[in-house]
Amino acid sequence: MLTVAIALLVVGIILIAINPMVGLVPGGFLILLAIPIGVIGLIAKRFGIGYQKRCPECMTKIPLRDSVCRHCGYRYET
Repeated sequence: MLTVAIALLVVGIILIAINPMVGLVPGGFLILLAIPIGVIGLIAKRFGIGYQKRCPECMTKIPLRDSVCRHCGYRYET
């Protein structure tokens, strides 16, 4: 998500820099859109939301912060 926010921000700035008269509205929109996407991405990264790994035993997706698979009980090395 953070890479999407950065890309939107850069494209918005480029649109405004190339032609301030025509690029102001779409560039401003992209910049304003990048702010909440970046904030959501930072919150998700902070709390580990959306980041998963696969258990090598049962192939179930589990959160990165877990050290034991909830499905089969496999223990990861810490």
